Amino acid sequence: MNRFKGLFKGVFIAGWFAVGCTNPKPVLQVYTGRYQKTVKEQTNYVDVTEMKGALVITASWDQYEKPLWYLNGDNFMVKGFGWSIKFNRGHNKQVNGLMMTGDGLWRKVNRDSSVFQQQKWQVFADSAKLHARYLAPGPMRSIAGNYGDKQIIVQGDHAFLTTSKGDKSQLYPVSGNLFVADGYTVKSIKAGKTDIDKIEIRYKNGYTEILPRSK
Repeated sequence: MNRFKGLFKGVFIAGWFAVGCTNPKPVLQVYTGRYQKTVKEQTNYVDVTEMKGALVITASWDQYEKPLWYLNGDNFMVKGFGWSIKFNRGHNKQVNGLMMTGDGLWRKVNRDSSVFQQQKWQVFADSAKLHARYLAPGPMRSIAGNYGDKQIIVQGDHAFLTTSKGDKSQLYPVSGNLFVADGYTVKSIKAGKTDIDKIEIRYKNGYTEILPRSK
């Protein structure tokens, strides 16, 4: 919750609550979906879902559900925080993003909820593990190294990702630079033709982090 508050510095306008109470609600389903923004190679997203006739916004970094209060037009407010939410529409009049008080545009990237995305991810992960591709020792060893607070090690024909907390997960090759594990995928990114420069970890809930390789 603190990170959410830090990213969006809103201005509380008490009078808006009174306005919001008297306006008829639009079709809320048009606003639901995932909205994403990348800051300094860190991808964050918020999910907007409909629950019991109201919109709820959930941030990727804290999973804290914040209900929205309808004001007018495409304008809402986060209850209890005073942050305004204005949904943006494109030339086709479809919702394509949202803006929060004091922040830039968050682009709409998916209309699916987090739950549905996780279900699709699990199907992909299970299939990838059942049909893991064989990777030659050379390419396998090239990904080994330290990345932020994580390390990739190679033992025999298998690669593993370990964390500073002692967690260890096997990486199953899907392609030459894409691996799947329990809960996330790992993509290696090359700076040149041979050296792995960084890895991209995409978790099953859609959260993404990019970790540079330690020199």
